[in-house]
Amino acid sequence: MGSDPKQIQETSEGEIRVFQGAFGVEEDTIYNDNGTEIFLPGPTYNLMNRPEYKSYVIGAIIETKKLGANISASVVTQPQGVFLYNNKQYKIPLRYVEFNGKIYDYKQGIDTGVKIIPSIVQGARGMQVDSAGALIYLSPRTFNSLVGQLYILNDVSKKYPDIKIAHTEDSQVINVLKSQGVQGLDEFVYYQGIQGPLKIWKVEYNDGVVVNEEFLSMDGSWAEFDNLTFVK
Repeated sequence: MGSDPKQIQETSEGEIRVFQGAFGVEEDTIYNDNGTEIFLPGPTYNLMNRPEYKSYVIGAIIETKKLGANISASVVTQPQGVFLYNNKQYKIPLRYVEFNGKIYDYKQGIDTGVKIIPSIVQGARGMQVDSAGALIYLSPRTFNSLVGQLYILNDVSKKYPDIKIAHTEDSQVINVLKSQGVQGLDEFVYYQGIQGPLKIWKVEYNDGVVVNEEFLSMDGSWAEFDNLTFVK
């Protein structure tokens, strides 16, 4: 989702941004808003097993409060997701937000997260970097997945201590931008779409991992593990 510069509201402590996007809600979502139940249905699937969505995520509203003169030294209040169902909009708090390498958990709201990333706009003065110009919306399925926790969020919640980053490098687009002197870029940047890094991990197995030599075999017969007995 991208931030609309025309909808940025300056406050005495920071600013409020509106991020816009449009994609389907991928599973039934229920939220109790002070006794009023909000229900957003997930998709149904046609004969080709393709989803047909009934409710949509169409935006997010996030307020940042500056701790100093730079927005990079800011805190973030709980974001509001904007949803559409039956031509009616609903604002529902989102539980997580990641900004500048810090995860904020508000302990309530739907189990969804957003990652705020820089965006680049080509203007009259050249390329301008907005440090909070876009966000990656992480649905409950994506937020709790390996790609969400490791690739996008860098295991900021420390859920996978045995999986370590072995190699990382910027995308070719970000490398070109840096070579042109563009400053303030993160590993994820919104510029002509999302630009993300290449990452490779290694697993440091702990002493509690059981090794089954059968699983290391390079050949074998069909269904030979069907009656395998696991002994710890």
